[in-house]
Amino acid sequence: MECLELAHSRRLSILDTGIFCLDMTCHILTVAHFCHIWIIHGVQFTLIDGVLALHLHSAISTACTKLVRRQNIHKIARDLEGKFPNATDEELKQAATDGDVCCICLMSMTKGGNIKKLPCGHIYHTHCLREVIE
Repeated sequence: MECLELAHSRRLSILDTGIFCLDMTCHILTVAHFCHIWIIHGVQFTLIDGVLALHLHSAISTACTKLVRRQNIHKIARDLEGKFPNATDEELKQAATDGDVCCICLMSMTKGGNIKKLPCGHIYHTHCLREVIE
């Protein structure tokens, strides 16, 4: 089951990266298009140039915002391993006897290093936490 989840997670990651790359390409082409229009027609400080400047600013601002957001998400996902400790065997045994499940995927807790304990005391699968953060 975990093997299938890892394969699914990899496919989602590849798809997400592809969508991000296409989105950034769209923003770069939009900026290039506005610059091309200015190169062809020249800057004349008219109303049209003002509208082009606003659209250019919007395209650059949106691209930068998406880039920073993606960097922050990846930083949090990388830091997930160091921020939260692994659940101990005793905690996993207690969760099994209590019938606790991961509140994200609703699967039972199994032994292994892929279960994290949050400061509040709840335990979750590492891949579930990563998906929620992303």
